[in-house]
Order: sequence, then C-alpha cells, then structure tokens
Amino acid sequence: MASDTTGTLNYMLAPPDGSRPYHNGEDPYDMQIEDVRGKEELYKLDSAGFQYGREAAKHTSFLNNDEVEREYYPESIDLIRRVTGASSIVIFDHISTQWSTMFWATKLIILAPLENAGVETLVGET
Repeated sequence: MASDTTGTLNYMLAPPDGSRPYHNGEDPYDMQIEDVRGKEELYKLDSAGFQYGREAAKHTSFLNNDEVEREYYPESIDLIRRVTGASSIVIFDHISTQWSTMFWATKLIILAPLENAGVETLVGET
C-alpha cells in the first residue's frame, strides 16, 4: 500500500562569491515525499521535471568505471535521446553509490549512498 513520508533533503549551498560550485555546506529542506507507486503515468518530463520508464539496461555491472563509460554511457544517451528527442546529450560524470571499500593513494575511502540532493552541475550551455 502506498504511503507518503516526510524527510530532510540536503542541497548544496552556492558559493557566496559566485565561484565554481564545490561543497560549501548544506541547505536542508524538510520535504513531503510522495509514494507514487501505481500513479507513475501521471509524472511526465514536461510537467514534473522527471518521468518513469521501464527499460532494462543491457549493462548491469557498475564496479568498473571504464566499462560504465564505454558501455553504459552510450546506452543511456540512446535512451535519453529516444525519450526526450534531445539533439545533444552530455554525460559528464557518474558517482558509484554502492557500499564498498577500496584503497586509493594509501587512504581508505568508503563509498556510500550520497547524502545530498541536487548534485548536478552545469558548466556553460550545451
């Protein structure tokens, strides 16, 4: 059964000096989060800013960044182009959010789910 909830979404603060965004702190918002299961067809890109779709990805392993860029990026671009009709699509980065640990430059880094919403960054117009 569908149920709604309230949660805090953390957005990045814009740099006060107008410089390139990085991580300048968080701007938390308490938001109503609606469970839209069974109502997915009501949400369209033009009216909601997102839409649901059901299409299984051919690429299913996201542990190797080179494979993701080589295989999943083109697959994603094709899907976005078909759904939106966009003539230009630029994927500039991806973030792995699965729980894992790895050693990098002799430091232990723990990759965990993102804690911030709205982490997209646009550089110029495309």
